[in-house]
Amino acid sequence: ACVVASGHALEEVGGDAVALADPNSLTEWENVVARLLNDDAGRAELRLRALLRVKDFTWERGARTLAGVFEELLYP
Repeated sequence: ACVVASGHALEEVGGDAVALADPNSLTEWENVVARLLNDDAGRAELRLRALLRVKDFTWERGARTLAGVFEELLYP
């Protein structure tokens, strides 16, 4: 299981496969980590979601996205 700061890029990358915590609240991070440590089913669910999520990130998709960015820069 992975905990990331809410409102940042890793939230978008992780999607529903990560647990979120307020980046400005140590207490919230402690609570989220403690919850995951004590929740076998919750960790298993995040693990399953991560295995599904990773399929969205391929070299082909990354290359197409990058090519699109270059096209926009060269031909606005």
